[in-house]
Amino acid sequence: MVSRFDRNRSPSELKEIIAWALLYKGVLLGQEGNVEEALGALSEAIRRFGPSSATPVENAGRALVERAGHLCYLGRYDEALTDCDEFLASYDVEGETQVSEFVAQALLIKGVSLANTDKIADAIEILEKVVARFSGKAAEPLADYIGQAEEILEELCGLEDEA
Repeated sequence: MVSRFDRNRSPSELKEIIAWALLYKGVLLGQEGNVEEALGALSEAIRRFGPSSATPVENAGRALVERAGHLCYLGRYDEALTDCDEFLASYDVEGETQVSEFVAQALLIKGVSLANTDKIADAIEILEKVVARFSGKAAEPLADYIGQAEEILEELCGLEDEA
């Protein structure tokens, strides 16, 4: 892939292309049910190009969110929280429309992970943030994240009332 795309490309463009390829390899493997292999591809993108690497690129940040989703699905909530926090610390820029979808997704995964680690109040706070922050931007897929956050909030608030 690198040799095919390296004509007239800057080193930073090549890094972004490689990170993109690893990201989408992880996405496709995950869609096929090969979650462990997906985690491997996503982890490679993060290791090589993530925020703590010497050569960070945007697609590696997206790989953090994708990996967090897989980790949450596998019940590895603490690891999912770590990935969400790393992504949000590095890429959550207020008003940045390009990353809004990934910020919303990271916050939703963080809320679900917190709820599953019995940190209900923290989960409610994060999910309320999703609804408040993105409600004015109800375009797809943000509308889906808002809807999911509202459904989970309703369930969590019912649990909190019972306690």
